[in-house]
Amino acid sequence: MIGSGDTSFTYQAKKLASLRNWLVLFAGTVSTIPVLHAQNWTPLGLPNGTFESIRFSDKYVYASCGRLGLYRRSRNLKENWEFLGLRDTSAIGLGVQDVYVDEGQENIILAAIYDRSPGGIGIKKSTDGGTSWFPSIAGFDTTDYGHPATSLIGVRRNHSTVVYACHGYHHRVHKSINLGDSWTSPLNLRSEGHFLCMAVSQSSGLLMAGGGDAEFSPTLFGSIDSGRTWSRIRLEGGGDNSFSAIAFSPHDESVVVVVMGWGFVYQSRDRGKTWKMILEESNRGFTNVAFDSKRQGHVFVSGSALYESFDLGNTWYTHLVPGDGLITAIAWDSRSLNLWVGVKDVGIFSFSP
Repeated sequence: MIGSGDTSFTYQAKKLASLRNWLVLFAGTVSTIPVLHAQNWTPLGLPNGTFESIRFSDKYVYASCGRLGLYRRSRNLKENWEFLGLRDTSAIGLGVQDVYVDEGQENIILAAIYDRSPGGIGIKKSTDGGTSWFPSIAGFDTTDYGHPATSLIGVRRNHSTVVYACHGYHHRVHKSINLGDSWTSPLNLRSEGHFLCMAVSQSSGLLMAGGGDAEFSPTLFGSIDSGRTWSRIRLEGGGDNSFSAIAFSPHDESVVVVVMGWGFVYQSRDRGKTWKMILEESNRGFTNVAFDSKRQGHVFVSGSALYESFDLGNTWYTHLVPGDGLITAIAWDSRSLNLWVGVKDVGIFSFSP
């Protein structure tokens, strides 16, 4: 059972801010994992960005840049970055956290926004490719601090799309079957905390949502039936910690890797029934995880370094980060077979393994 605690808005704001500050604080610490010196980094712009997520559509790559707004660039790299708006000029908002673009419908974009103001809008939608935006929160649970959203992910099956969104102030997962026109809440724990990340399998109905609760403990929930029922997954994460990223293997959806913001990475090979710690850096923070879509067993974890494994986490190597910065977003490009990397206040890069 998730316990109660300081459930104020101030607590939640400090919780999310402290995770970022801790990761920045330990960005320069020394790892004992071997360093691979053959590093192939190609700068791709946005040198002053704060990157919450990188997502691909058929034509574009999208960079969710927090309070700086939403940007996109053509995947062929012939055009420069295009600003799509959603800049947050308030003193308390965290801005754009994630984006979803439906397959074959480039003009329809959903953006998850961590808006903490009273009556704030957590999901915005564009039907004209980002020229204009409007609220898309019908049925999205509200709090005294608006409708903060932290993650968006969609799955397309049988020619229809289901989109899931994480609530950034309560332990809730929302679901839309009409591209955000309305939402339901298949997971509503009615407890204070936050979900920061989510992953959905593309064929088997597996869902996972992770974050932290009001007792400074990491919170992870899983569903094996597309969100109809949920169960809590308990993993050791030390004291003040949160889950920051989740990813299913594109080669075997029974394999899932979850990342805790402060020092732990776990893997399951049986749909979340049993778990094994595959990476621990007690003095470092982790932010994200991504799988290679072509080479089985090839996986990346990001943080104050880029961690790479060729054997599904049995052994690891590190790559030094351009500008000695903190990696806050990574995404695998299945076309170029490169990893896109967002380094806080340094820029976006393409990394060639």
